[in-house]
Amino acid sequence: MKQIAEALKALFDKISDFFDIFDLSFFVSGAVFVSAVVFWAYLSDRYLFSPLQGGFKILVIVISCYVSGLLCFASGRWLRITLFKAERGSKFDSQFQEILEAHGLTNGGPFREYLGRTNCRSTRRLYIRLWAEIRQTPDLAPSLSLLRRYWVMAATYDGLSVAVFSWAIVIGMWCSGVGANSKPDLISGSGVVLILILMSFACLREAERYVRYQNEELVATIAVHRAGSSISADT
Repeated sequence: MKQIAEALKALFDKISDFFDIFDLSFFVSGAVFVSAVVFWAYLSDRYLFSPLQGGFKILVIVISCYVSGLLCFASGRWLRITLFKAERGSKFDSQFQEILEAHGLTNGGPFREYLGRTNCRSTRRLYIRLWAEIRQTPDLAPSLSLLRRYWVMAATYDGLSVAVFSWAIVIGMWCSGVGANSKPDLISGSGVVLILILMSFACLREAERYVRYQNEELVATIAVHRAGSSISADT
């Protein structure tokens, strides 16, 4: 039974690795973006996927959503990092060290060695090392799953920020009568555009919030693991 359980675990790990490569979260923003393009094409009396038939049509739609999701994610993450550069870029070292100090880790190794270096990237490299330590420690698998969840949620909101903004552009062009055969009420359309822009910015803020949660969970996991190791060593 133990061998069967291990074989099933290995199988599920392989399936999980497959979905890690083809992250399904990209389909969320990709589908929203593609729907905006399809809606704009509909307003212009152009039907993008109508000439396609059967399974090939489904395949093209799925690939379009996935690739669009990847592009939305890349654009959204670049935009968030650019907008919040003063908040998370220049202040990353101080913020991360504050989390380490709150958990009492700054005076132990290897934290003291990393933080004592004059290299401005030493804190970032310590952050990467902590990720590597969690990945290589089987007992920390539950925390690693939670950290991945935070990463996925941040990536999803990064992509959604661009996808939602694409809807704002489409509605704005529709209200302006650019390329569309009809024109909605200008006041109502402007209100929708404003709401979509606010939603896009809210997605960026939410992605940033998940990144902060991720950093907090990362350090807390290491702190709990090292505290447990010290107790085990003492007993």
